[in-house]
Amino acid sequence: MDALKQNDWGYLKECFISIEPWSEKRFVSERVEVAGIPLHCWNFETFKRVAELWGKLISMRDSLNGSYFYKKLEMLISINHPQQIDDLIMLEVGACKFPIRIKERGLSKR
Repeated sequence: MDALKQNDWGYLKECFISIEPWSEKRFVSERVEVAGIPLHCWNFETFKRVAELWGKLISMRDSLNGSYFYKKLEMLISINHPQQIDDLIMLEVGACKFPIRIKERGLSKR
């Protein structure tokens, strides 16, 4: 870990958005599936904002371009609570509101 830290995390920066030391106080959701984001809002910032409702975005499974034909995207997020995520939120874009489904997938025991 010290060698990676000294080299500004080296190759790990190619795989992860941010790198932080592990904390026993953090929980990690293995996968969170987000569905319903309209095509004109399909960008990194939108998915980051959605993830921040529960925690911090760690990585996204597929490229933002063409993932599941813009139907859904899986993310890895770091959360501060052990509750399962299964929610419907409304994404406001101008005067329009879009229902967005967020569902945790592949739960590990916590």
